[in-house]
Amino acid sequence: MGALGRWLEEEGIATTQISLVREHTAAISPPRALWVSFIIGRPLGVPGDPAFQRRVLLAALRLITQDIKAYYHEAATAQPGARVAHAAREWFWRDTTAGKAFMQLREACLASSNEAVRRFGGRSLIPLAVAPRPKDAP
Repeated sequence: MGALGRWLEEEGIATTQISLVREHTAAISPPRALWVSFIIGRPLGVPGDPAFQRRVLLAALRLITQDIKAYYHEAATAQPGARVAHAAREWFWRDTTAGKAFMQLREACLASSNEAVRRFGGRSLIPLAVAPRPKDAP
């Protein structure tokens, strides 16, 4: 999967993989990988434990979201007349397609019936300083 991930990344699609063999992951050097110490054939852990499997998937998703945010921030600060940190943050969250997509993903996560997904949406996707306040907040 690492070679496929590299090709997809070259085509502009962010990827991550869940890796069971650390040595293979190191040799292939995929763009991003979550190494797990589970037995071969069980990349999400033991069967029948959806809560744990969801945590593994959310950890893999966190890798992609962190890299996308970092990419945008590095691009913004590398430009001539680079924005200061606060301005770059506001630009990313208010003016970019990625920032708007993260805001929509956050809303979808917060509306989920699953507590782990709601926590991920509320805590991991968007900094509290820029997250929309609940409608009933002052």
